[in-house]
Amino acid sequence: MKTYKTISQENLAKKVLNLNLNKNTIIYQWMVSIVNDGCMKFNTVYSSGRYWKTSKLMDYNNAFKMALSSIGMKYREDNLAPKGGRTGVHIFITTKIK
Repeated sequence: MKTYKTISQENLAKKVLNLNLNKNTIIYQWMVSIVNDGCMKFNTVYSSGRYWKTSKLMDYNNAFKMALSSIGMKYREDNLAPKGGRTGVHIFITTKIK
Protein backbone atom coordinates (compact mmCIF):
# COMPACT_ATOMS: atom_id res chain seq x y z
CA MET A 1 0.00 0.00 0.00
CA LYS A 2 1.29 3.41 -0.94
CA THR A 3 1.83 5.80 1.95
CA TYR A 4 1.06 9.47 1.55
CA LYS A 5 2.59 12.42 3.31
CA THR A 6 0.19 14.14 5.70
CA ILE A 7 0.18 17.76 6.81
CA SER A 8 -2.08 19.60 9.23
CA GLN A 9 -4.30 22.39 8.00
CA GLU A 10 -2.73 24.92 10.39
CA ASN A 11 0.83 24.19 9.24
CA LEU A 12 -0.27 24.36 5.60
CA ALA A 13 -1.91 27.75 6.16
CA LYS A 14 1.29 29.10 7.75
CA LYS A 15 3.39 27.86 4.86
CA VAL A 16 1.04 29.43 2.28
CA LEU A 17 1.22 32.79 4.07
CA ASN A 18 5.03 32.61 4.09
CA LEU A 19 5.12 32.27 0.27
CA ASN A 20 4.63 36.04 -0.14
CA LEU A 21 2.25 35.61 -3.07
CA ASN A 22 0.11 38.47 -4.32
CA LYS A 23 -3.44 37.86 -3.09
CA ASN A 24 -4.89 38.68 -6.52
CA THR A 25 -3.07 35.90 -8.36
CA ILE A 26 -4.69 32.62 -9.28
CA ILE A 27 -1.86 30.68 -7.65
CA TYR A 28 -2.72 32.23 -4.27
CA GLN A 29 -6.43 31.50 -4.80
CA TRP A 30 -5.63 27.85 -5.58
CA MET A 31 -3.48 27.61 -2.45
CA VAL A 32 -6.29 29.06 -0.33
CA SER A 33 -8.74 26.56 -1.83
CA ILE A 34 -6.38 23.73 -0.85
CA VAL A 35 -6.26 25.00 2.74
CA ASN A 36 -9.94 25.88 3.17
CA ASP A 37 -11.83 23.46 0.93
CA GLY A 38 -9.37 20.61 0.54
CA CYS A 39 -9.39 20.78 -3.27
CA MET A 40 -7.10 18.15 -4.74
CA LYS A 41 -7.49 18.57 -8.54
CA PHE A 42 -6.49 21.65 -10.53
CA ASN A 43 -6.65 22.45 -14.24
CA THR A 44 -3.59 24.67 -14.59
CA VAL A 45 -3.83 25.35 -18.34
CA TYR A 46 -7.02 26.89 -19.68
CA SER A 47 -8.25 29.11 -22.46
CA SER A 48 -9.28 32.71 -21.85
CA GLY A 49 -11.22 34.96 -24.18
CA ARG A 50 -14.52 34.79 -25.97
CA TYR A 51 -13.69 33.97 -29.56
CA TRP A 52 -10.97 32.02 -31.32
CA LYS A 53 -9.35 35.26 -32.47
CA THR A 54 -9.10 36.78 -29.01
CA SER A 55 -8.52 33.69 -26.89
CA LYS A 56 -5.15 32.56 -25.60
CA LEU A 57 -3.87 29.78 -23.40
CA MET A 58 -3.15 30.68 -19.81
CA ASP A 59 -0.46 28.31 -18.55
CA TYR A 60 0.16 28.35 -14.78
CA ASN A 61 1.50 24.80 -14.65
CA ASN A 62 5.13 25.53 -13.76
CA ALA A 63 4.32 28.33 -11.32
CA PHE A 64 1.83 26.16 -9.44
CA LYS A 65 4.24 23.22 -9.29
CA MET A 66 6.99 25.50 -7.94
CA ALA A 67 4.64 26.86 -5.27
CA LEU A 68 3.61 23.33 -4.24
CA SER A 69 7.22 22.19 -4.09
CA SER A 70 8.25 25.18 -1.99
CA ILE A 71 5.74 24.32 0.75
CA GLY A 72 6.62 20.63 0.59
CA MET A 73 3.45 19.19 -0.94
CA LYS A 74 3.53 16.11 -3.15
CA TYR A 75 1.63 16.11 -6.43
CA ARG A 76 1.32 14.25 -9.71
CA GLU A 77 0.65 15.62 -13.15
CA ASP A 78 -1.69 13.90 -15.63
CA ASN A 79 -3.06 14.74 -19.04
CA LEU A 80 -6.76 13.94 -19.26
CA ALA A 81 -7.30 15.16 -22.83
CA PRO A 82 -8.23 12.38 -25.27
CA LYS A 83 -5.67 13.52 -27.83
CA GLY A 84 -3.09 14.71 -25.31
CA GLY A 85 -3.70 18.42 -25.80
CA ARG A 86 -2.15 21.11 -23.63
CA THR A 87 -5.44 22.11 -21.94
CA GLY A 88 -5.86 18.58 -20.56
CA VAL A 89 -3.03 19.00 -18.06
CA HIS A 90 -4.24 18.54 -14.48
CA ILE A 91 -2.33 18.51 -11.21
CA PHE A 92 -3.51 16.16 -8.47
CA ILE A 93 -2.40 16.80 -4.89
CA THR A 94 -1.28 13.55 -3.23
CA THR A 95 -0.46 15.03 0.19
CA LYS A 96 -3.22 14.31 2.69
CA ILE A 97 -4.50 17.23 4.77
CA LYS A 98 -5.74 16.40 8.24
